[in-house]
Amino acid sequence: MIRKLISPLIIIIVFFISLILVLNSPSLSNGTATIIRDDFVLSFLGIFSSLAIAIITFLYSNIERIRESVVENKNIKDKGTFENKTLAIFKELQHDTIFIFFSLVGCFLLILLRNIDFSLIRISMIFISKIQLIASLELSLILLTFVSVIDIIGSLFNLVEISSLVTKHSEENK
Repeated sequence: MIRKLISPLIIIIVFFISLILVLNSPSLSNGTATIIRDDFVLSFLGIFSSLAIAIITFLYSNIERIRESVVENKNIKDKGTFENKTLAIFKELQHDTIFIFFSLVGCFLLILLRNIDFSLIRISMIFISKIQLIASLELSLILLTFVSVIDIIGSLFNLVEISSLVTKHSEENK
């Protein structure tokens, strides 16, 4: 689902929302807000990255058990559907985790770029400073991480739904 949610349109919308928030908030605009402080951003994204990895590790065994149940149950006629759904859920979790990891790396790079002055390259910006641009990008990555976490939660509920369908098929055919 992350591919559907994190489309270029969503990324652009989130960036413009972040930009509006940064331009209209003095603490976000000058980089002093707690939510975009370096330690908070890195801790926040590190925690969610660890959470996503822990969820994938925990769910992998459950996904394998569901797949084995489907294969072993001879009464389930559309085994391919269950197989495809569980594989799709695992892929979603994988993409979400990779996205959160790249958000962490991106924020780390933005933190490094904030303090570097490129004397050879001057970006002429009409209405936004370098600090505001970096704050907007960091806030965008935080908001998109929330979208990824929502997607992870949705994947968990989809897995529970598939598990209950497999259980239901098994009980109906006994």
